[in-house]
Amino acid sequence: MNILLENRWVRGAVVSGPLVILLIGFLAIPLSYIVWGSFEGAKLNFSHYARVFSSETNLNILFYTLRIGLIVTVVSLAAGYPVAYLLTKLKSHSLSTVSIFLLIPLFTAFLIRTYAWMIILGREGIINNALIWAGLIKEPLTLLNTTLAVVVGMAHVFIPTAIFTMYSSMVRIDHEVARAAQILGAKPVQAFLRIYFPLTFPAIFSAGVLIFISAIGFYITPALLGGPSDTMISQLIVA
Repeated sequence: MNILLENRWVRGAVVSGPLVILLIGFLAIPLSYIVWGSFEGAKLNFSHYARVFSSETNLNILFYTLRIGLIVTVVSLAAGYPVAYLLTKLKSHSLSTVSIFLLIPLFTAFLIRTYAWMIILGREGIINNALIWAGLIKEPLTLLNTTLAVVVGMAHVFIPTAIFTMYSSMVRIDHEVARAAQILGAKPVQAFLRIYFPLTFPAIFSAGVLIFISAIGFYITPALLGGPSDTMISQLIVA
């Protein structure tokens, strides 16, 4: 066995084998079955695709879903990046404490978090009551069943994911590189924007792809926080 493991191809097969089996069994085969059935196999009947893309309503919902997914992705990355950067600066004890507070939302069900936002954004919710009490408005604002509510609710779900996804890559970046740039005459902002920030592009890209793919398939949050004009592709599929 030890002789076999000395071969790098054998070691690679042992390490990647379970992952390959998982991807083939739970991703490639089910997706292939769905695609094959979508045009009725050997019949090559593409009428289902024509019916979907010939409907203006379906196209509008598709474009809206992609737009919301992009907005949520940008908001989540923008809000999560400073926190992920801060985590790379913290020592182990402080890092553990902050991580616990960031993990709490991840262990809270989507439905519970969505209902919480329904209470916060409602006509008698915390925001409207606070604004009326402060004298800034006279009548409650329409915050619930809007695109804003959908974006806020979905971003609240994905921000912790963005933070930990970016942190896992950003923690490997040596901060001494930016300090070296400052020693050579660069200002702190220049050192960050021209040295450190470009090094984090792979982390941002990984988090962005993960969030975008998850966001366009969301169902609970847009169904409860959005209005009729905020229908997303997942709701259309269920309907």
